[in-house]
Amino acid sequence: MADGRILVVDDEPQFLVAVQSFLENSGFEVIPGTSCRQAEDIYNSAKPDAVVMDYSLGDGNAHEILPRLRASDPSIPIIIMTGLSGQFTRFAGFESGGNDFITKPVTPKALLSKIKELLEPPAETTANVPA
Repeated sequence: MADGRILVVDDEPQFLVAVQSFLENSGFEVIPGTSCRQAEDIYNSAKPDAVVMDYSLGDGNAHEILPRLRASDPSIPIIIMTGLSGQFTRFAGFESGGNDFITKPVTPKALLSKIKELLEPPAETTANVPA
């Protein structure tokens, strides 16, 4: 059984295949997509456990699509990747609904670490638990 179902969206085929292969070898089921439209269709039909997507795609960007994904599931972990630099892109990604942001070139281990961190259930606190 897979550790989780991850929707990975990027319009660079070689990068997408490399990320898909690495995540599958790490125990995840990966559903690849190459556009905002495809991402939204796959998201609605496959119900992934997390989304990893490039900020800029051929038919739009994360700022445009993430609010629609969030409307379906406000709690889904979303990691935005980008080769663009600058605080505006980073701010726009978080403002749109991204949980985390990673700058390309992405190291597979860094991406895996972020995915696992976001998929891990929050630790229970014992502060409010009656003795």
